[in-house]
Order: sequence, then C-alpha cells, then structure tokens
Amino acid sequence: MYAFAPVSMAALRLRDPDRPRPYHLPFPKVLAPLGFVFANLIIYWGGFDVTLKLLVAIFLGRVLFRGDPGADPPGGPPRYRLARRLVDLAVLGGCLIIGLFGQYGTWGNLKVIGDGWDAVVVAAFSLVIFYFAVSVAMAAEKVGAIVDAQRAEMEAIEAEVKLAD
Repeated sequence: MYAFAPVSMAALRLRDPDRPRPYHLPFPKVLAPLGFVFANLIIYWGGFDVTLKLLVAIFLGRVLFRGDPGADPPGGPPRYRLARRLVDLAVLGGCLIIGLFGQYGTWGNLKVIGDGWDAVVVAAFSLVIFYFAVSVAMAAEKVGAIVDAQRAEMEAIEAEVKLAD
C-alpha cells in the first residue's frame, strides 16, 4: 500500500489539480516519486524469499476472493484495468526479479548485483514504474465523476447518521 499512495496522489494532482485539498504535501514532484522508491526498497530489503511468499499470497488471495487471478473489479475502460494489472505486476514482479539477483533474503537469491548497486537498480526501476503508472491514470473527467459520486455518498451517510441521532 505504501507504494501506491504516492502514485495515486501524483495522478490525482495531475488529473484533478483544481480540487481543494485539506493536506498539501511539500515538494510533491520530488517526494511522491521518492516515496514510491522507498516503498519498493522496503519490499526489496525484505528479501527475495519474502517477496516470493508475498506474490504467492496475493495470487491466492485474488483466486479466493475474486475467483479469477486476472480479474479486476468492474469500472473504467479496459485500458485502465489493463494498466492497473501491468503496474501491479511490474512492481511486485520487478521487485522479485531484482531480489533474485540482489543481496537480501535467506534463500533463492543469486547475489549478482553488488550491495549499493542494488538500491540504484531498485530506484531506477521504481522511477520508471512510477511515471508509467501516473501516465496511465484515469482521465480527469472519470476521476472527477468518481470523487463527486463518493462525496455525494458520504453526504448521504452523514445525513442518515444525523437522522438516527
């Protein structure tokens, strides 16, 4: 989750820049990509074996809770569903592959990438994925419609709660 929050923030700021926001991250064009890099470093530093177990658990969770490991919830044109799958797969699959050749883990990794260089590889990989993910985000009109629908839903819930009191 830490990895996708900076991507979501950057995409929302790009697609819906005029919406009022209660929180303003200083230097978002620097800190959002940096946050994504560090989130992926955390995954990498967990080790190849842990990342492999994580991928297996995610795959099994998708099978158990959705019935189809490739299924996405409905909504959005197929382009967006495909892009989300590619980003998910790229982040975890890329971290797994880098972990395979990296320094961390108790078994399975080859320790080909030297210590220090592995962080550079993860950072470069992360930045490519970050900017790709932001570039394939939903169109501004779709984002605005979703945000407005959720706001209306929250207002309706708040009105119900006030009536119940």
